[in-house]
Amino acid sequence: MVGYPKEDEMNEQCGHEIALEKRLNEIRRLEGINDDLLTALKKALTEHRQQELGYNSACWCIDAEAAIKKAKLPA
Repeated sequence: MVGYPKEDEMNEQCGHEIALEKRLNEIRRLEGINDDLLTALKKALTEHRQQELGYNSACWCIDAEAAIKKAKLPA
């Protein structure tokens, strides 16, 4: 989806968001990222998508993996 979706569309998860959610949960389980860091990361990614990419769900997930890698801290 490219462009600015309607309000109800913005509240739906696209496949990229679902995949990201699974990846974040996997990292939390395997690598010990605490819930506060996970929540902060999700918020930052959502804000990034909204501000920088104009709700372009097909693109924002590309930066998500890099953000996840940067967020990895020793448990």
